[in-house]
Amino acid sequence: MGRPTSMEIGSQFGFLTVLERTESPLRAQTKWLCRCVCGVEKSIYATHLRSGNIVSCGCKFLELQRIAKTTHGLSKSRIRNSYQTMKQRCLNPNAPDYPRYGGRGIKICGRWLAKDGFLNFMADMGERPEGYSLDRLNNDGDYTPENCVWSTSKMQIANRNNSLSITYGGRTMSIPDWAREVGLKPTTLYMRVIKHGWPIPRALGLP
Repeated sequence: MGRPTSMEIGSQFGFLTVLERTESPLRAQTKWLCRCVCGVEKSIYATHLRSGNIVSCGCKFLELQRIAKTTHGLSKSRIRNSYQTMKQRCLNPNAPDYPRYGGRGIKICGRWLAKDGFLNFMADMGERPEGYSLDRLNNDGDYTPENCVWSTSKMQIANRNNSLSITYGGRTMSIPDWAREVGLKPTTLYMRVIKHGWPIPRALGLP
């Protein structure tokens, strides 16, 4: 069955059910409050729902639980290695990198340390591309979905040489803040701007 073409209360888009229309800072686009199958409620731009770019609150829990149960060697995957390295850096005082992370107050968000922390991490970050590693947009910020991206070593150098802010329509905000406003993952916006060099309006999905 195809995706709904009209926005109505009760319409379903992937794992999301439309609850009500909400205020949007962008006059040209509308936002709708949706409830994911996992119970999380989130305001999402109608364009992202209709296009299928967003089909859950970010968890895709059902799919991920299936993958975790059926994929052989998941514990040895690239994303698992990144997850464990992150935890060692922030939580293990005996780890070589701890002084530069946990030792100076860098924390991991509770969602990624919960009982299903790895599944939450995988849902928020997606599979790690080959040749990429986990990076933080704000080097002084914590490990959170809003502050983390997959990037190459070259892109990480660019991170440290740029403020990673975007100016559009007379407003300047960080990549995570813009991503939150337009309903994108910070990773997606980061890749569009830093890796692919898209024009800002196209990267933001705005006219």
